Amino acid sequence: SSQARLAAMAGFPTGLEPWQSAKKETLDNCLDNNGVALFVTDKQAWASGGGKHYIMVRGRQGDKYYTADSGKNPTGAFTYDEISSGYCEQYIVYIYPKNYKGKEKR
Repeated sequence: SSQARLAAMAGFPTGLEPWQSAKKETLDNCLDNNGVALFVTDKQAWASGGGKHYIMVRGRQGDKYYTADSGKNPTGAFTYDEISSGYCEQYIVYIYPKNYKGKEKR
């Protein structure tokens, strides 16, 4: 969670969606623009560095998503349903590169 706090402090564009209303398109757009997404237990956790559990999604290939630790194992990709049905998620924090201008990569 401290990564997200540091990213915001360093001026990286960030976004936040409640887990229940999060959209696959938002995640895809973030990843396609070289961002990362954190599935966090509560929105205070990423801001305060409270050490809460989170899942970092760092990339995708089509409809397969890779978490920060699944890259060591190329077969470790997840579907959107799998990563969005975890026990801990209440919010999804999107962290974009500094040069992100809100334009979707097509």
